Amino acid sequence: MEKQSNFDQKLISQYESIEARIQKIIRHADRRCRKARIGKIPASPEQHRLMGGIRILKQIRLRALLVGKSNRPKTKRIQRLIKRYTRYKGQMHFRNITDIDTELSN
Repeated sequence: MEKQSNFDQKLISQYESIEARIQKIIRHADRRCRKARIGKIPASPEQHRLMGGIRILKQIRLRALLVGKSNRPKTKRIQRLIKRYTRYKGQMHFRNITDIDTELSN
């Protein structure tokens, strides 16, 4: 029985030393290593075009929903988005919100 508890103590001490080394490595990495910046990840042109189309359609939908409200997206903002995503060839004028929703779901 004493061998078993001695063996368990050795495993526990090894585990604790490994855990201490891992914590030391993590602290060193936090202090010394450069942080990964998220958001500037390059995307494919196809993905850029699709995401731009979705953003433009969402702004058009929001503009249709907020008629008469002060926080309604301005036409200039939508035009800037279209200029930014020059590959957007989608429809710009819709009769109602359901048409916009069907276009977004496609």
